Amino acid sequence: MSTTTSDPDLANILFPSASRSISTFVRASTRSRLSIRSRLASIAADAQFATSISDITGLPLVANERCGSWYVPPPRKAGGVYFKSTDGHFGQWRFSARRLNVQLLGIVRECGGCVIVDSTRRGKSVPDALAKTVPVWAAVWNALLFPERADVHGLRTPEDVVGRSEHAQIEARLDGFVAELRALEVEAELDKPLRPVWVTQASMHRLEAEVDEARRDGYPLVLCTASGKDVGDVALPEGCDYVQGAADDAEAWACGLTPELFWAKREELLHCDEDGLPDLIGKLVEEAQGTTEAGRNAVRIEPTRSVWVGTDYGASGQGSYDMIIDMRPVKDQLEQDQSRGKTLASPFEPGKLGSRALRRVLPSILDKVGAALATNPKAEILIACATGKDFSVGVALALICMFASDDGQMTSQPRTAGIDKEFIRKRLGWIMVCIPDANPSRATLQSVNAVLLA
Repeated sequence: MSTTTSDPDLANILFPSASRSISTFVRASTRSRLSIRSRLASIAADAQFATSISDITGLPLVANERCGSWYVPPPRKAGGVYFKSTDGHFGQWRFSARRLNVQLLGIVRECGGCVIVDSTRRGKSVPDALAKTVPVWAAVWNALLFPERADVHGLRTPEDVVGRSEHAQIEARLDGFVAELRALEVEAELDKPLRPVWVTQASMHRLEAEVDEARRDGYPLVLCTASGKDVGDVALPEGCDYVQGAADDAEAWACGLTPELFWAKREELLHCDEDGLPDLIGKLVEEAQGTTEAGRNAVRIEPTRSVWVGTDYGASGQGSYDMIIDMRPVKDQLEQDQSRGKTLASPFEPGKLGSRALRRVLPSILDKVGAALATNPKAEILIACATGKDFSVGVALALICMFASDDGQMTSQPRTAGIDKEFIRKRLGWIMVCIPDANPSRATLQSVNAVLLA
């Protein structure tokens, strides 16, 4: 009687213990490559590339917040801008009225151009923010500011990143974007058009020629991707692996470390071993919290003369304001002067809960502001929240929609007609010009719209 034997399968050859060992090795290797120490060393190396681009071109560095600030040493930082990659994702291309970045026009005009710094993770050579969002922004402003120059109205994108079909689809939307910006009636000036130029660690050899060409009849916007897709040998400390786009998603790995703190303590951090880094970062963050200002002084929303937004009362203190709408957490609010009704304390929880609460309390706030303006039409009004960018912006938007005339004069008579979404967007433009990093959440703006359009 014969016996047949079947071929052994892979599971019988590869012992379970060996399989587990391989998996453990792969996970440990991945953790090593993405360690905090490797990230910080990679950021420092990529920052040298970014600063070299500034040195070569003679143009100042501007960080595309928040990621770009990691790659720009604070003494070299001429400003910050807010261009989101999501505004350049395929099929979602848009010109954002919430991110006008008008301040960049001033930097470009004063300095003859600039270098905008950002990064991208493994697998891409240029982030969508630099490949598409900024080019759309530049094309829209060119068309608005130079209506007679049809030669500068076209879209410029990097040919090796954006395909012809996608380029054509984006370009087909430009006229609509220009109309949206024109409707905001934002005042801006530029004497020469914007000319985007792209540079990565693999394309430096073309930079000088392209910048020189851009300067012939425009201001070069050098869009610098600090991280490299195929970076060769990078000088990193022993035990560190290069991490492309190391600064991305800092909330998940930085343990509270900020770009400013990183650059202030750079040498100490880069010379610390991996095991000691979390404790060192915790210590530095705790020390910084006790010595740095968390807030910033209030900013007046022009063209009004009396509506201010911020996180605190400013150097002159609360006495300089006739009415204070304080939405900061209770622990951050200063001693209130509620006996005379000067301060309206309405602390909000962070996030969507606070945005939803805004919908409930905003009608009452508007009533009290109207009463204050009836007594004193020139009343100085401060709106403060924890960040000076979200809830306070929402309330300020509601106030200037309800009580401000087109030239910024305040009146106690609330507007009863003419408020629609386009009008609200236009008034939001007032705020974005004055506070470029204002970032009202979608939920906050929805609450404002719900009250104003009711």
